[in-house]
Amino acid sequence: MKKIYSVIGMSLLALGMNAQQLQSTPAGARAPHNTQRNTPPTTQMSQSFYTDYDFMDEAYSVDSLGGLYQRYIWDMNMNYDLTQGDTSITYAVVDFSAFWDSYNVNGPTPMPSSMFNSYTIDSVFILGGHSNHSGNPDTIVVNILSLNAAGYPQSTILDSDTIIATQFGTANDFLTTAVIGVPVGHVVTSATTRFAVRVEFYGDRLLDTFGILAGFQDLGPGNCTANPTLPNFALPSHHAPNSYRFDMRFSPQYGMLPNSTGADTYYECDGTNGAGPNDSENFLQNWGIWTKITVDGVGVNEQGNTGIALDQNVPNPANGNTMIRYNIAKSANVALEVYDVTGKLVESVDQGQQVAGQHQIDLNTASYAPGVYFYTLNVDGVKVTRKMIIAE
Repeated sequence: MKKIYSVIGMSLLALGMNAQQLQSTPAGARAPHNTQRNTPPTTQMSQSFYTDYDFMDEAYSVDSLGGLYQRYIWDMNMNYDLTQGDTSITYAVVDFSAFWDSYNVNGPTPMPSSMFNSYTIDSVFILGGHSNHSGNPDTIVVNILSLNAAGYPQSTILDSDTIIATQFGTANDFLTTAVIGVPVGHVVTSATTRFAVRVEFYGDRLLDTFGILAGFQDLGPGNCTANPTLPNFALPSHHAPNSYRFDMRFSPQYGMLPNSTGADTYYECDGTNGAGPNDSENFLQNWGIWTKITVDGVGVNEQGNTGIALDQNVPNPANGNTMIRYNIAKSANVALEVYDVTGKLVESVDQGQQVAGQHQIDLNTASYAPGVYFYTLNVDGVKVTRKMIIAE
């Protein structure tokens, strides 16, 4: 989805000392070292998955479009001081308003809230590097933030976790990255509630530095007419907006970017005032920050010991009428809900009170747009979900 920009009066300055391209991180090296990439869905009542926008945008750019994907590492420190000439990042934020099973063996899979009842933020992972030349311990703080109704990160802290060390990662060099895991364990009781993660680093302003990778889809050099030496031409994230930052060159005036109206920095490429489709996005489209989520409830193909048996719709893929059979162990109030991949309710079928035994619903999908949908059987508040595909 194309981000809508407001004009903020200046384009991003030519890339300088604040971002350095990382040559040592191969494409695809994104999964945490202690997990298996492309982990298939579990068949148990609790299901864990990772939401990683950077990984998914790389897969979309390279695998789906056959394009390029680049990453730069950005130095950051909460102790930087603009009055002292510091012009870098103070903190990074990722908005998890959408849940995806990013490492699913069948490709990234959306996880709508209809599939579970509550969830736990198990861990936060950061792909970053660390330089410590002061010899004093430094601190990484991971704050879980609330989102407003529009999905924009707020300042309200729901949970805060801290790690302190003289060295994060494997080398005393913020350009040498490693996966840094931070245990969280924050329980969210509403499946529809979403959150953001803010990463802060506190260290000696002059001697210690923390760097976090940020990636973007790239059209390559030579595509910026007004700035032909620009090394990359960034496209918006396929999951935009998801990444935010406090950039000391702009944020003292404009606040966290992108701001709540969608205004953000960009590279002026078409020679006209204001951001447009022929201008390059900035290079901070997807922070290398991701989460492990465990959902509590019944997920796709997970029926457990619920007394509910929900069959796959037939035919699947569907185009028009499709039949959904189910069996309930005791008399209950039954309803069927259909959601699209964004979690939007598409259709609801109220079956009312039904006796124990087998039943079926004939669903007319003629008005559905082609794509992936999830249908959820709600039996006296217990939910079972399956996935269906609507063909052209």
